[in-house]
Formats: sequence, C-alpha cells, structure tokens
Amino acid sequence: MEDMAQNGLLESMYRYRDRWRQVESGNAQKTIGGHHAMALKIEVAYRRLFGPKAPIVLQCRALRLLGKSATEEEYCQLRREFESAVTCLEAVSEQKRESSVSSLPVGNTVLIIHGHDEVNKLRLQNFLQGIGLPTVVMQSKPGKSQSLLQKFDSLACTCAFAFALMTPDDEVVVNDKESYVQARPNVFFEAGWFVGRLGRSRVCLLLKQRTRVHSDMSGISRVEFQDDVMDRRSDIEQELRAAGLI
Repeated sequence: MEDMAQNGLLESMYRYRDRWRQVESGNAQKTIGGHHAMALKIEVAYRRLFGPKAPIVLQCRALRLLGKSATEEEYCQLRREFESAVTCLEAVSEQKRESSVSSLPVGNTVLIIHGHDEVNKLRLQNFLQGIGLPTVVMQSKPGKSQSLLQKFDSLACTCAFAFALMTPDDEVVVNDKESYVQARPNVFFEAGWFVGRLGRSRVCLLLKQRTRVHSDMSGISRVEFQDDVMDRRSDIEQELRAAGLI
C-alpha cells in the first residue's frame, strides 16, 4: 500500500476512473465493449494491489468472463465500487506519506460500518448504547453535501473506535463448481480507510460465519460469530476495554 504512489498504481487507477466515466456516453453496443475493456484494466490493478486470489479480484473477473451476457447495470455497479475504492485508497496513500494517524478524539463515540445485515447492526448499536457508548452508523450519518473523503475525515475526528460488521452479503462465483460469499465492497474499503486514520488497535472486524475477508486485512483484530453478534458480547467488551473505552 505504501508503494502505490511510487509505482504509479494510484495514478493508473485515476486514469481508469476517468476513462470509465466517459464510456457511459457511448451507444449501447460500444458501451458494453468499453465496460468489458475497463473491467480487465481494473482487474489488473486490483490484482497488483490485493493479490490474485483476493475476493474483489475474483468478483471483477467473474463479471468480465460473462462477456456480452453481463448487463450494463452490472458493469455500472462495478464502476461505482471502483470509484469508492479509488477514493479510499487515495486517502490511505496520503496518510502513509504523512506518516501519521489522526489524534484520537476526546470522548468514546463508536462508529459502526455495516452492509445488509440490519438486525445485527441494531443489536450491536443497542448494546453499545446500553453500556453508555454513543454510536454513529456509517450509512445513516447525514452527508451535508460532503464528498466521501470529507465525510470519512469528519467522522474520524469524532469517533474513537470503529466496528466493521462483515456479513455474507455478496456471492462471488469463481466457476461452475466454486463460489463464496463476502461482505459488501464498501465495508472493506471503509474499514481499511479507518484503519489508516485511527490505527489498527482502534478498528475491529465482526465477522459472521461463512464470510470471506481479504488476506490484506489479516492484521486487524476480529471477532467471529455465527448468527447473533451478541453471542460474542464478552469479546466485544474485551476489544473496547483494550481501547480504554470501558
């Protein structure tokens, strides 16, 4: 990650982002062809960044291999996720160059990053509030016309800890015989951004059974659970206690 600027990877991802935006202005046939070409380029970029077996790489490859069977909306969704990735990686790269982690805020507010599992998100939020910790839920925080990067930065200044609830929301099909499930890409990227901003000791992954995570996130503290995140209440308290929040 720290070599992104030196090897030109981030600059290449900027170019891919801008070219992909232009693709959508073509006619239907040219647009599908352009999407296909861009999917190949970003697959190469993802592979350089995360390794050949990372879920995001395999997800991109699976869509590309569908060829003309893939819909324009599927490609557009991939493009939106790619733009989110570029934004987050840009932030992490900038922080690496500055060699600093944000000053920890005064207070004990906890950020919750999540995907589609609303039930466990509410369980976690209610638990944290029940033990006296204010919470901010990533997807429900008003943006106030801020860019994604500005929103992350403003949240990082007010939150002392972040939980990333990683649940099996997306299925990635590798081939006819192999598939797996992973968290939504936004959860990966948001968790990675806050690791860069708050530090590894201030982020914890709450990993639901069957959910695969990128190998790049292996150094981040994690708590695994089956169906109910509150079954691991004591482990969650231990993470908070280690961070000095309870």
